Amino acid sequence: MKLVFASLGKPPVPFGVRSLGSLLGKGIQKTWLDPQLATHARFIDDHLAARPWFAGERLSMADIQMSFPVDGIVGARRHA
Repeated sequence: MKLVFASLGKPPVPFGVRSLGSLLGKGIQKTWLDPQLATHARFIDDHLAARPWFAGERLSMADIQMSFPVDGIVGARRHA
């Protein structure tokens, strides 16, 4: 989602609406998306602070699947 909203002010968006798209994208990121990502990151951090894996006592498919959203959150923070 962050990538989608960040690209609203860039080509191939038509030149005449880029500034509006940029304002809209930045506004949505600041007021909704960034707080949501922070909430999810806190939840993940709190969950993993109490246990070594997402589900169960050993590495499982849940941990592998959760690597993608965790990587997305880390990447979003890097590009913020």
